[in-house]
Amino acid sequence: MSDARVEALEVKVAFQEDLLNALNDVVVRQDQRIDSLEKSLENYRRRLEGLLEHGIDAVTDTKPPHY
Repeated sequence: MSDARVEALEVKVAFQEDLLNALNDVVVRQDQRIDSLEKSLENYRRRLEGLLEHGIDAVTDTKPPHY
């Protein structure tokens, strides 16, 4: 193999390593965001279950203060 060809391959590998690291960073951030959204969803689910247990009608049947 010629030196130019080896150098071209080294450049390609370097760019691929950079791209792989950037993609890994994106995946890590997405995983953290998904975890956060799952926790939020679980909290909302618990709140909704609490409202349903205590009767959501009591909350929705009250008239606003301006009536």
